[in-house]
Amino acid sequence: MNFFNRKPQIVYKYRDWEDAFHKQILVRREIFLPSASKLNDPFDGNIPFEYVKRDLTSRKIYKKMFLIAKQRFGLSDKKTHELVMHYKRKGLLFDKNHIKKQQEELKKETENRIGIFSLTPNCSNFLMWSHYANSHTGFCVGFNTNVLIESLKSTFGWISYTKRIPKFRLFDSDKSFAKKLLGTKGKIWKYENEFRFTKFDYANKVFVVPKEALAEILIGNKMENKNRKEILEIVRSNYSSCKVYEMIQSRDRFELVKTQLKL
Repeated sequence: MNFFNRKPQIVYKYRDWEDAFHKQILVRREIFLPSASKLNDPFDGNIPFEYVKRDLTSRKIYKKMFLIAKQRFGLSDKKTHELVMHYKRKGLLFDKNHIKKQQEELKKETENRIGIFSLTPNCSNFLMWSHYANSHTGFCVGFNTNVLIESLKSTFGWISYTKRIPKFRLFDSDKSFAKKLLGTKGKIWKYENEFRFTKFDYANKVFVVPKEALAEILIGNKMENKNRKEILEIVRSNYSSCKVYEMIQSRDRFELVKTQLKL
């Protein structure tokens, strides 16, 4: 299940070499998949629920409650119908707040179970070097996308950026629901051009990627020489097929130029 079909050949993760945890991406090939609440966007995995108004008819709400009860309790159709009718007698069947509460519980389950790995196809993003790589003193790892897909065995795809919060349909498919909840962000984040992996039952866990997943390593423009030497030594010892680059300031544009190093 993918947000979109197309995918880049290499995707990048910006890191801070001064952070011991971030170092593990090279030292032990460990990547961390945080839950949505651990990310820096308060809307990530926390989009306010609002249904399309035309979906909120008596018949559709009954059907939705029936499906929720069936999924949650695994009862027979007859028992599920009796349970839904119990909800109706209590006045909950057509209570929009009650339906919203059911979806909030589903969103909470998503938060507790789905781990996220955020990357981008752009290794020269000035702002991302500033925000995620300790003001250009850090590094960036380029992953072979196909190897990540094969090893992670997870959902993957592009983030959609929009000005308005998407509305949910009462009968959104799992794919559509996931795309809205975990695959949609505000336009303010568009500069990141995020390509995201989401792995079920892996929230806030570490995953070890195969050595061949690491395709490139980029050294920040302002990285200290001692850190630079440390990274180069790790690459020589462990990643003989991995290309290493340094981000150099352009002489005629406010840009960073990706320049390959000879090891």
